[in-house]
Order: sequence, then structure tokens, then C-alpha cells
Amino acid sequence: MRPAYDGPMRRLYLLLAVLVLLVLTLPFRHTIIRYLRGDRTVNDRLREYGPAARARLAPAFKLAGVTYPPQRLALLGLKCEK
Repeated sequence: MRPAYDGPMRRLYLLLAVLVLLVLTLPFRHTIIRYLRGDRTVNDRLREYGPAARARLAPAFKLAGVTYPPQRLALLGLKCEK
């Protein structure tokens, strides 16, 4: 007598299991893709570079007589056209 999970039934159960896993991971797909590609979020970069950047910026702000961290900040980007 053959077990119930041989042949086509086994493939069907495997396919159903894969589909269930895909459906369960849908809410986390962006996080999973970022992790697999090695992408990092802004918060990841802040944790990585924040302390060193603060240590470099604080003395310059003090020398300029400006409170650190500033309450408002404007970033200006200049582009050189051909």
C-alpha cells in the first residue's frame, strides 16, 4: 500500500505550502527585498554615521556661535551645468 503523500498529492501539498509562505510574507516584502539587496534605511545610516558626524559638527557650530543641533536647517545643492 502506498502512502497518501506520494506523487501528485505530494507536489500539490508542496505547492500549497509555498503559496501559503508567499502570502504570509507579503506584508514584509519590501523589508525582505531590502535585506536581500543589502539596502539600508535612513535610520540605519543615522546609527552608523550619526555619532561621528555630530562629533565633527559640534565644534564648528560652537566656533561659529550657533547652537547645536540647530532648530532649523536648510540644505542647498548647487549643480554645475555644461
